[in-house]
Amino acid sequence: MKAKHTPGPWTVPTPASGEDVTVTSHTPIYRNPISVARVYGSGILSKAPAERDANSRLIAAAPDLLAALSELAGVREGRCDSCGCEIAREGYCGCVAEDTFEYNRLCRARAAIVKAGGGNEA
Repeated sequence: MKAKHTPGPWTVPTPASGEDVTVTSHTPIYRNPISVARVYGSGILSKAPAERDANSRLIAAAPDLLAALSELAGVREGRCDSCGCEIAREGYCGCVAEDTFEYNRLCRARAAIVKAGGGNEA
């Protein structure tokens, strides 16, 4: 899957109490680390430190999660690995029988991939 987002890995520093957390990318294509996201640690937009840290770690894991889910759900470049059809925005594909547990799991996974920009944008 070709990334449309800032390439990973994304990292999170260990913040001091009350500080904002900046998630950064240390990809070799950039000369210096670049900011990907900021999670507020103080002010009216801030969260409790534990929630701020958990949100930061989840954001930093996003590229790895997207890649792993795409592999598990059989999605490459917006197409199904099994039959080659394009994956719809809702995650539907013609190669898995409808109304099965597998179908529902695959559709949810593929819809999440599309939502993250890792699939078909149509």
